[in-house]
Amino acid sequence: MTGSSSVQTLGRCNSVRVCVPARFITPLTLALLLFVGSACVGSSDPCPRLCECSEPAKTVKCINQELSAIPSGIPAGVRKLFITGNGISTLNSGAFGQSLEHLTTLCLSGNKIETIEALAFASMPGLTQLDLSNNRISTLHPEAFGSGGGAHSLRDLNLSRALFNGSMVEQVSELLQNGSLANLETLKLSDNDLFYLPARTFSHLTSLRQLDLRNNSFVVFRDTFQDLNLQMLDLRFNALKTVGNGTLAELNSQPQLRVDLRDNPFVCDCGIKEFLGWLQSTDKVVKKDSLLCASPESMENKPILQAGYSDLECSYQGIWALQLAQYLIAHCSLIALEVVSCLLDPLLNMRYFQHLQLFALIICAIMTTSAEENREAGLPHDNTRRAIRFKFNINMLSVTINLDLGQASVLLGEKEKVSGSD
Repeated sequence: MTGSSSVQTLGRCNSVRVCVPARFITPLTLALLLFVGSACVGSSDPCPRLCECSEPAKTVKCINQELSAIPSGIPAGVRKLFITGNGISTLNSGAFGQSLEHLTTLCLSGNKIETIEALAFASMPGLTQLDLSNNRISTLHPEAFGSGGGAHSLRDLNLSRALFNGSMVEQVSELLQNGSLANLETLKLSDNDLFYLPARTFSHLTSLRQLDLRNNSFVVFRDTFQDLNLQMLDLRFNALKTVGNGTLAELNSQPQLRVDLRDNPFVCDCGIKEFLGWLQSTDKVVKKDSLLCASPESMENKPILQAGYSDLECSYQGIWALQLAQYLIAHCSLIALEVVSCLLDPLLNMRYFQHLQLFALIICAIMTTSAEENREAGLPHDNTRRAIRFKFNINMLSVTINLDLGQASVLLGEKEKVSGSD
């Protein structure tokens, strides 16, 4: 009690003051109120600074607060945690402090995350849904969800627009293949500039039902969908010109599968005949009447299912010269990349040097393997003008590789500085 005030403040309970007129204060009343007040305060954990907490919903939200790290003091009983729109570059093994045993939903979208270290999510044994979309992940440790071989409880993982560039696919594949995510049911990898997947990337995801690979740059799949039992596969907005026999067999082996192939640049020549036959006989393809030819010019924008086998023509003239040119382009590109990497080596660390070599090998694999497949099938490549273009970033440099039937070139240019809002 202060001054002439007739009211004594005894404490707070959920931000509400407990006040009693001074004339009613007795030793017994004071003891009773202090006991009730302390019990009330002890029943709820404090809310982290710059965050909003809902006790009934067991939810914590730290949104657009310019945080540079996961805030301390997250209540141990939280079930849903939303930390979005901040500037948190690294998640290490102690980022979330104490064990969050009751946490089921974690959203870390739009935080500019670059590095996820080992055991970053190991303190969340009950986590079922994780959103890492819209980040810049360039380092993803394969033991981010734990070590020791046990499967994590995670069922839904969103990595859409989460990777720094397409070269991150190797790290993602290693994470998915180590067995820690065997309970995963939904995986989103859209909008990541991916152009290939290592063989059997998803083979250890035996519970996977929904796979989203939209808006990447996939041209071909090799042993990608083996041992899966998917219900939905989204391949829209990629660079598929046809779907090979091996992939068709993998899709056919999954009885519940529905696949969406719309908005791909299908080449309607003789190389698509088996794909056309599969389309005509299967019920697995979503809105298959909407699949359109992108080339040749005579077939442009025509529904694939309306194409007759007599329309799917290829010119066999000069086929061996064409395949020889593709081999030469592939190997010349490898040599060109090695030369460029040597020139840039003083500016690069070993990791990016290895990325250069990886891209060179991928280009050779794509060019030479496609030639071999067509030779075995007795089919020529599309004899129209073909070009493959890859772009990737090396620190402040932008490297563009243009492959065409008549040229192979490597162009270097200064990369525009990334603004803070990216």
